[in-house]
Amino acid sequence: MILSLPVDELKMFVLSQLEHFYPDGQIKVSKVIKDTIFSKAFDLALERLEYCIQHVYIQGWKRGG
Repeated sequence: MILSLPVDELKMFVLSQLEHFYPDGQIKVSKVIKDTIFSKAFDLALERLEYCIQHVYIQGWKRGG
């Protein structure tokens, strides 16, 4: 899937959003480890999103890659 951000940066962005929306001190963006449940769930969500949109055709848009 072509993204505008590298996957790790997108994960950090989403975690920053969660930290902003739920400022209870439970989310430590700087301490995220790649093998966390969040990271695994995020990767699975991207795979599912890619599966859902892989056959979408938008007239005039050329798929990269």
